[in-house]
Amino acid sequence: MRARKGASTGTGKWLLTFNDLTTLLLTFFVLILSCSNLNEGKMEEISWSFRRHFGFMGYQKGTDIKVFVPFIVPLSSRVQGYYSRKIEVAEAFKDIEGVEVQVIDDGVSLRLGETLLFDSGSAGIKEGKRAVLMDVARVLQDAGEEIVVEGHTDDVPLRGGVYESNWELSVARAVNVVKFLVEEAALAPERLSAAGYADTRPLGPNNAKRNRERNRRVDIVIKVKKS
Repeated sequence: MRARKGASTGTGKWLLTFNDLTTLLLTFFVLILSCSNLNEGKMEEISWSFRRHFGFMGYQKGTDIKVFVPFIVPLSSRVQGYYSRKIEVAEAFKDIEGVEVQVIDDGVSLRLGETLLFDSGSAGIKEGKRAVLMDVARVLQDAGEEIVVEGHTDDVPLRGGVYESNWELSVARAVNVVKFLVEEAALAPERLSAAGYADTRPLGPNNAKRNRERNRRVDIVIKVKKS
């Protein structure tokens, strides 16, 4: 029997609905996957910055990182413990005047500006500022982690003086801070190392006096271990 003219058998209509459903499911799973790949270090820096500037310094154990409602990406106990330890270490330094504290990918960084410890072009720690470094050392004693002291300068060439280049000056400053921590603060020498970067890792462009002042610094980097 032949089908009447204009009649529809309906064959293939279900494929349109199936294709639409498949596309929606694919989009959904791509969205879930993209939300699961968080940059932990960046999230920590943002979280720390909010707490530091708005006074929310406390850290509540068990807190999850919320991407958006209703999707929540829970931290594993291992990652959560690592994050909690970094916040704990950072908060221990927050009351030391003149020291900038920052949570970074592999631990905590303490930023000490040039004028806090040194005279211009010198690597000798100023007598009147040794108390600040001793306050830092007392907290470092309890931290227990590996410590890297980094010297940084701006890009202005040195003119005369003891050091012929910013490389030598940055290394000498880092070494003198390490010597202080070992000889005067009694930190275990196996925990410490020194590095000098001259002007190769600036915080900002060396195009203004204020920027150059910020770039001249010593960073004490505490390498928090992943348990």
